[in-house]
Amino acid sequence: MVAADLPIGDRIRHFRGGRRQDAVAGLVGITPDYLSQIERGLRVPSLPILYALAQELGVPTAALLSEQPPTEEKAADTAETSVGRALLGYGPAHTTDPRRRASCGTG
Repeated sequence: MVAADLPIGDRIRHFRGGRRQDAVAGLVGITPDYLSQIERGLRVPSLPILYALAQELGVPTAALLSEQPPTEEKAADTAETSVGRALLGYGPAHTTDPRRRASCGTG
């Protein structure tokens, strides 16, 4: 299987959303060029890098490897989804400041 056949890069780009590529790359410990190559399908990330990306993006690693199209997040975060995320071990990006979430009334 060729790297271009894997949808990993598209998934990373999808879950990165509006976050800057260089910021995410720096927080994960890779260069922006390397993240760009992953997103364009030119490189396949190692498992530790894939795991670090998933943790930073706040999604399970399986979401980056799935053959199913990424699902759109619901705008309203209910207690049920928060509990499910906590139990499954994924949630907001590690760099999210909890004080900021509390001041926005979503914490």
